[in-house]
Amino acid sequence: MRILEYKDIKKLLKHPEKVLIDVREANEIRETGQIPTSINIPLDIVAQVLHPDFDKNKFKTKYDRDKPHLDTEIVLYCRRGKRSQNAAEILQKLGYRNVKVYLGSWDDWSKRE
Repeated sequence: MRILEYKDIKKLLKHPEKVLIDVREANEIRETGQIPTSINIPLDIVAQVLHPDFDKNKFKTKYDRDKPHLDTEIVLYCRRGKRSQNAAEILQKLGYRNVKVYLGSWDDWSKRE
């Protein structure tokens, strides 16, 4: 798992083929907002929704984007970095090979934007 910084996330926003996932709960996002282009998949359902057997059409309907492949670059963030690290471990166990974590997460982003 590779750790990303703010400057990496700014560059990532120009690459829609990469998947930025906010693993916070929906109520947290309603209170604070989220990084542009990110989708919200709370930590407690990450394993279910990103499981290789989860239907790709259901994913597309729910998140309005294609389900990532096992080699797609996925960047995870939360509020401070802990949950995103947990999510990264889950995804690696599911077979995802290109998982990264924005360790500064929302706290860092919100101070800079």
